[in-house]
Amino acid sequence: GYEQVGGVDKIQNYRVDGWNYIDNKHIMIYAGPSQRFLITTTIECPDLASAERIGFSSTATYITKFDKLVVRGPSGMVQSCPIMEMKTLQKIKREA
Repeated sequence: GYEQVGGVDKIQNYRVDGWNYIDNKHIMIYAGPSQRFLITTTIECPDLASAERIGFSSTATYITKFDKLVVRGPSGMVQSCPIMEMKTLQKIKREA
């Protein structure tokens, strides 16, 4: 499992190379081999569960909380969900 270890203001978007659905307002994104971030949106994104692709509205090299999570659902409809917060996730170390 993972734990939240603090908010971040920006994530380098060229490093984002995968994602996991959590629920309609949360996804975990992978940025490089060891970095994980929790993205929380301000509204529900119903297409997230079955999304074929996700992206971000960012035009710069960083994703910030002023950007939107862009979801393309199976119907081809595109949904833009404003980002509320972004947090760093850290693997929970198991006690020996």
